[in-house]
Amino acid sequence: RVPSVNANGMHAEGLPPPAVCSTRCLSGLLFCQQFIPAFISAVLFCAASSAIILLNKWIVSSLGFSLPMTLSLLGMIFSMLVSILLCFCTNLVPRTVDFSASFCLKRAMPIGLLTAATLYFGNSAYVSLSVSFLQMLKASTPILVMALMFCAGLDRPSLAMIFSVLLIALGTAIAAVGEIRFSWRGVLAMSTSQFTEASKLVLMQLLFAGGSKMHAFESLLCFSPFAVLFLFVGVLVLELPQLRQSGFQLLFEHKYLFLVQAALGVLVNILTILTVKLTSSISFKLISMAKNAAIVLLSVPLFHNPISPVQGLGYSVTVLGFGAYNYLKLHG
Repeated sequence: RVPSVNANGMHAEGLPPPAVCSTRCLSGLLFCQQFIPAFISAVLFCAASSAIILLNKWIVSSLGFSLPMTLSLLGMIFSMLVSILLCFCTNLVPRTVDFSASFCLKRAMPIGLLTAATLYFGNSAYVSLSVSFLQMLKASTPILVMALMFCAGLDRPSLAMIFSVLLIALGTAIAAVGEIRFSWRGVLAMSTSQFTEASKLVLMQLLFAGGSKMHAFESLLCFSPFAVLFLFVGVLVLELPQLRQSGFQLLFEHKYLFLVQAALGVLVNILTILTVKLTSSISFKLISMAKNAAIVLLSVPLFHNPISPVQGLGYSVTVLGFGAYNYLKLHG
């Protein structure tokens, strides 16, 4: 006997038919399979990224290892070794690029130079600026990215996007006025880091132009040796005397701490790739924005970085502009 079904697709007993149950169970299972890995990846990314930011600040300020070039070099060496291991010793990363001399010198080397500069100036800013203010300054990166993308002919922003970027600039300016421990040296270092990072993103966009399917770790393999080379030369020129005086001793005494710092840098790269793959680039930016806001709040008790009301207002305006910018990018 076939059970009767009413007009709403329900059994006479008030239960949905078996086919509907199976469809709902399958939909729920697929949702869990997509949502749970993305959620775990996003949480791990936020944790690892926050940890390396706070650890870098502690190493530079509290530990007294004020050698930003050396700190950048250690992390970059670790990233280069991991990219070599994944690209040449496993089948996880497909090889799509012919590493010719022309490709390395014209494309990979400039990106390596900009990567080295971004890391060096970014770590230099930790010496004189608070973690909270640094995260506020980082939110203004879309200003430089949009300007450079426009100059390179890769993007033509709408008036609404220009307005959102101006809103970010206004919020950043208000936050700078409200910063209690303002330092022109730190702001200049961070601004330079943001400019070189934006330039690197534009060059990466050009590198991937034409439908290139280069894997993220393969691109890391392209420019990381050059970044290591430039950072190594920078250490020899700028930091070798101080490294001999006290740096090597601190490295030896806290070798496990520096290994953790380098490993966290690689982990952040891996989780960045995984999170973008499981969510989207826009979702990743919003996750990063929420993570930066959490770091701003965490830095207050950890490093005794007070946040003035004016600074809080400026950061709120910046976050609003950043959210509008990403919304417009998504629906542009």
